[in-house]
Amino acid sequence: MGSTTRFGITYPELSAAPDGPSQMQTMADTIEDALGTAVDDVAGLTAGREDLIFNGNFRINQEAAASYTATAASGKYACDGWYIYSGTGATNVMTPTAETAGTYADHDRYYMAWNRTVAGSADSYYEHRREDVRSASGSNVTIAILADVASSTASLKVEIVQNFGTGGSPSTTVVTTSTAITLSTSNTAQYVTIAVPSISGKTLGTNDDHYVSIRLTRESGYGTGTIRLHRVGVTLGTAQVWPDKRPKQQELAIAQRFYYQWGPFGAGKYVSHATSLNTIAGYFVFRFPVTMRATPAVTFSANNDFSVQNSAGLVNTTGIAASNITADSAMITATVAAGLTANGGCMVLNDQDTTNAAIYVNARL
Repeated sequence: MGSTTRFGITYPELSAAPDGPSQMQTMADTIEDALGTAVDDVAGLTAGREDLIFNGNFRINQEAAASYTATAASGKYACDGWYIYSGTGATNVMTPTAETAGTYADHDRYYMAWNRTVAGSADSYYEHRREDVRSASGSNVTIAILADVASSTASLKVEIVQNFGTGGSPSTTVVTTSTAITLSTSNTAQYVTIAVPSISGKTLGTNDDHYVSIRLTRESGYGTGTIRLHRVGVTLGTAQVWPDKRPKQQELAIAQRFYYQWGPFGAGKYVSHATSLNTIAGYFVFRFPVTMRATPAVTFSANNDFSVQNSAGLVNTTGIAASNITADSAMITATVAAGLTANGGCMVLNDQDTTNAAIYVNARL
């Protein structure tokens, strides 16, 4: 069989033995593949090159930690949307780092310094989880990566992970792996296209926490060192392009759908006006800035980090708790030993511990 120069469509050559049905099938298959690629590319372009992930430039860091460390076979979120997992025996330190002004004109303000200080005996990975495993099912996606190393080279394997959630009897997680890319001291964009398997016939968990993730994997055999991730973007189709950047306000709103943190602020700041229905507790509704992905967990830095202010003065809390939690708000009860006026007005603030007082709202995957 011969093939065309531009699209690689096969056709029977004059010298080929006659076998009409088989030759037509082969030609039809290559035409279908070429059309499928074109449809994917057009879909990606007509969608305005929408980014299928958020915070690919690591700019949003609501927890505001200077660095995040994952050790042994454990993981944690390290910057909004991004989850680091250390394989057995490994240690990974993730540090959001400000770009040096004027170093790279095409860079954002921050990059993620991924320092694997101990390689361990199993792979480590850094992944971005997108809610809904149905996303991009049966389509091609292209991952754009701008990354480098300070010296020598490093290997990075790019994977698509389809997790079908929890609850009931969900299907087993599917991992699709690409050929590893090599990172060097040259800061050049690299593109990886992966065909995302169809989820037809799969079973989703009943807890509505299924997702598809872009996973960047460092194999244990490649040792230690620091990779600098400057930007990651994901588009639908096979076109090697960067997705359009969203305004920061939109990126933050998407991030807060999964996680929101109020404080710490380092100075006195009011949480909310409240009502004291008795002499020992102030009640108020804490509204989240956006509707959360699901009903979140609402937790606090410590029971005694807050204060309640009324006309008689400032009273330190002995307890603080959330109830009546929805995807939009929670009822907060700030408890004190005494000193409030029944059916009176008051304010809850972080005045008792301005360094640590914080409220955490978590609906992460």
